[in-house]
Amino acid sequence: MQKILFYSVLALTVSISSANGNTSDFETLLKGWSESFLTKVGEDYQDTLNFRLNDNNSHWYVTFSKGNYSIHQGENPDAKFIFTADMETYRKLYKGKLSPITAIGRASINEPAPLDFILQNGMTVGNVNWSDAYFTLINFFNPHPNNKIVLGQQYSRSVHGGNVIGLYYSVGFRSAWYHINKGEMLNEAGEKDPFEQSFIILKGSGYAKIGKDTIVVNENEAYYIRPNLEHKIWTESEEGVTLLWNAWGKEAW
Repeated sequence: MQKILFYSVLALTVSISSANGNTSDFETLLKGWSESFLTKVGEDYQDTLNFRLNDNNSHWYVTFSKGNYSIHQGENPDAKFIFTADMETYRKLYKGKLSPITAIGRASINEPAPLDFILQNGMTVGNVNWSDAYFTLINFFNPHPNNKIVLGQQYSRSVHGGNVIGLYYSVGFRSAWYHINKGEMLNEAGEKDPFEQSFIILKGSGYAKIGKDTIVVNENEAYYIRPNLEHKIWTESEEGVTLLWNAWGKEAW
């Protein structure tokens, strides 16, 4: 695999604030994630991933080099990208009960999320290398060799008015699974995006507003949303409506 350089020293710092979390538990997760991650990158992959546990204020970093990894205790002063979460969230990620994109997803960059992030040392959202960030997020925090994600409401979070499971993101592409219960509405009135999208109805039926049109949507139907068109979906069905959402284009970063 082509060498992936996140930054001169990449920092992914994890804050864990859980009363029942402890150092040995977290180190076990780091070992499992690191061993899995090595199978997904080439031997020329080099990075240092940094972590902080808020419950005991301990600091850790994992260094990847020449097909190996090493775990160290201590704080890396060059940390630029800090992830924050509690122990429960990390256990869910490790066990496949929460996907990385689900954990970090939010309606806006300023909203909190179970897996959050803080930028340090002059980093801004604008100068993050999102291609490398998505690669590390999706591949490090999902220990399955093929990044399996289990679907179902019990593994979802409520974002944008629907119950979402984030699937796979890269620069120019986003995908997610949604379930909308009776009385819920995916997206608020006036919701528009600058990129192309599609809704694929997997199960159930409901209603959608796409631009000026309000239509009935049914199972085994797909709909295309052009950029900058208002779009929202809702249902009055007891079973709800389940759909697959995709977005693509240079604006879908």
